[in-house]
Amino acid sequence: MNTQKYKLKPNCAEHYMFGKKFVSGDVIETVIELDKVYPAKFELEAEFLARNEVKTVLQVVINNETTANVKAEETKEEVAVTVDTEVKKYPFADEAGLSIVDLGRGWFNVIDPDDGDKVVNSKKLRESELEQFINNYVNGVE
Repeated sequence: MNTQKYKLKPNCAEHYMFGKKFVSGDVIETVIELDKVYPAKFELEAEFLARNEVKTVLQVVINNETTANVKAEETKEEVAVTVDTEVKKYPFADEAGLSIVDLGRGWFNVIDPDDGDKVVNSKKLRESELEQFINNYVNGVE
């Protein structure tokens, strides 16, 4: 019989088995079908991971011209990315040789592609702050 991995559900504070105490979130590998024996306490880890994939949406400005909506679906095993693009220009960034990354929800970072895509702002910026920040950065004003 094959072993399976089972995750102790969040609603279960603790469970004692095999002489050990397990707490919510612990993973147990066993031949016992824990999701059938204790359906209120355990579920297959694979089902848990499939249901709780981390989904992140970012908007990225490529070459200061294109905004890309990046949707990353992350599991423990891999990350898949799909990109939809729309045009958005920041000529002041292009003139300064910098790029703008749209972090979503109105927040932005400014990166220097000539310095390994280093983020040059110390805190996230609003779109209305971008041009002033870039002018100050280029002129060495903090």
